[in-house]
Amino acid sequence: MADVFASIEWLSLHVNDPDVVLVDVRQPFFYQQAHIPGAVSLPLMLLPAGSNGVPAAEPLARKLGESGIAPETHVVVYDDGASNAAARLYWVLTLYGHAAVSILDGGITAWRHAGLDWAYDQSPVSPAPYPVPTMDASVVTSTDALKASLGTPDTAIVDTRSPGEYLGLRPTALRNGHIPGAVNVDWTANFREDNGIAVKQDRDTLRDLYREAGATPDKQVTVYCASGMRASETFAVLRSLGYPRVALYVPGWNEWGNRDDTPVDEG
Repeated sequence: MADVFASIEWLSLHVNDPDVVLVDVRQPFFYQQAHIPGAVSLPLMLLPAGSNGVPAAEPLARKLGESGIAPETHVVVYDDGASNAAARLYWVLTLYGHAAVSILDGGITAWRHAGLDWAYDQSPVSPAPYPVPTMDASVVTSTDALKASLGTPDTAIVDTRSPGEYLGLRPTALRNGHIPGAVNVDWTANFREDNGIAVKQDRDTLRDLYREAGATPDKQVTVYCASGMRASETFAVLRSLGYPRVALYVPGWNEWGNRDDTPVDEG
């Protein structure tokens, strides 16, 4: 299985490997300005929409195939480095069982600062067959399933929003606060600054961060934010740390805080 986070050094050595497809998830305008050589443009906004933010399998497979991605392809996805867009595509591919997918640590910003080559023209794409995949239900959860799990000792819930959202001080829904029992680890805590570039914290720091918060590898860990974007970053980080049971609550606070049948801790 591919490492969750790929370094600039690794990619510079493997960018031309025939089994590697580099995916730029930024908006098309930025891709057209400059991109990593060989990268294909697959912005999140072009992914087929599905219920509760989860793309449907058949149109997703079609889009992946059109982008030159096959089930055996090692997908390396990047954004600008201080974003969660690449992590979101990582989660989508993981949801549908794609075996080899990595996120470029530091994104295109780190590539640029390393003085590596740019490309400006549209990269040629050779379409590939991508059979309709089966969803892995273990990496996603629903409102009802999350409600049913509250208070069970084998679970941990990580709220990846800002402390203001977690405490209900920043209103974002009809009701504000957090899911009872959830711990707050802001998604930005996954990063550190390296010469002005946002890169991942080292593994020991991340491991201690989540263990001290009570989200330990022996538990079923559910991560959420407002709509699943920020939480996708934490999902990827926990997978990189070897957590075997991590699920994303995609509707997040946009649903939980706007329903009248979900418990809310306001402090």
